[in-house]
Amino acid sequence: MDIFISKKMRNFILLAQTNNIARAAEKIHMTASPFGKSIAALEEQIGYTLFTRKDNNISLNKAGQELYQKLFPVYQRLSAIDNEIHNSGRRSREIVIGIDNTYPTIIFDQLISLGDKYEGVTAQPVEFSENGVIDNLFDRQLDFIISPQHVSARVQELENLTISELPPLRLNFLVSRRYEERQEQELLQELP
Repeated sequence: MDIFISKKMRNFILLAQTNNIARAAEKIHMTASPFGKSIAALEEQIGYTLFTRKDNNISLNKAGQELYQKLFPVYQRLSAIDNEIHNSGRRSREIVIGIDNTYPTIIFDQLISLGDKYEGVTAQPVEFSENGVIDNLFDRQLDFIISPQHVSARVQELENLTISELPPLRLNFLVSRRYEERQEQELLQELP
């Protein structure tokens, strides 16, 4: 979450550093098309092109290099201020855990109760979707997420995200003999 850095500034700096629209877009969890459109809108707004485009290659032109040289020190200072504000605010903030709502109710209820058991911890249900999860983590709405679902290689490769696989939950399902004629799946469906 950038407080003082505009999206246009961030996108320009990222593209200037990567020289690749797809890679720059991926760093901020965008697709290449809207990212490219944001760069085109920036160029239109300032009235001149900043990049030379040839085939699939893109690089800063002379005007873009001059702007980058002026803007990058400002960008670094603003980033440092953003980080300082973020870090000071985090010290006093609760930890927020997102609990994937696809867990069976009996497990979900136990996980969601973590917020009641520990001071400074809030647990809230989340509907797991990769983009939503990424947005919640990077916008600092959640500190971490507990989910039984696997994430794609794309998400695993994000440098600002750490993924730890927890050993599988071992659950035993004990059933009274009076239900021995019924299938386990049928009984599980009846659980709250």
